[in-house]
Amino acid sequence: MATGIITNKKERQAIEQLIRHRCAALVVHAKMIPDADLASLMKQIPGMVLINRILPGLEHRCVALDDRYGAWLATRHLIQQGHTRIGYICSNHTISDAEDRLRGYYDALAESHIPANDRLVTFGEPDESGGEQGDD
Repeated sequence: MATGIITNKKERQAIEQLIRHRCAALVVHAKMIPDADLASLMKQIPGMVLINRILPGLEHRCVALDDRYGAWLATRHLIQQGHTRIGYICSNHTISDAEDRLRGYYDALAESHIPANDRLVTFGEPDESGGEQGDD
């Protein structure tokens, strides 16, 4: 397992390091590497699976989540439990996952006629420290 920290260069370095260690299978979460480059890597590495992204022609080796729906479900569950002041901690990285989850949160609030309160939404690093900052 390796992390690319959301840059093309670091994502590539992480994958290349795993290849050098002769890993037979890779589960890769890469947001910044261009589709064509990822497709080339997947053709070189038969045991590579891509998560949170779909590449045309390689769909059978990709697993993607419906981030909007997941956030909507979680928010709706809290609403059904009687909560109306629901905070949301969101990644500060400009990636579709974070944007889709935030949209799901807002959609669930709107469908339940709960006004969105932007003071309850915090953006931070997608790690423990970002979560702690959002808890303030």
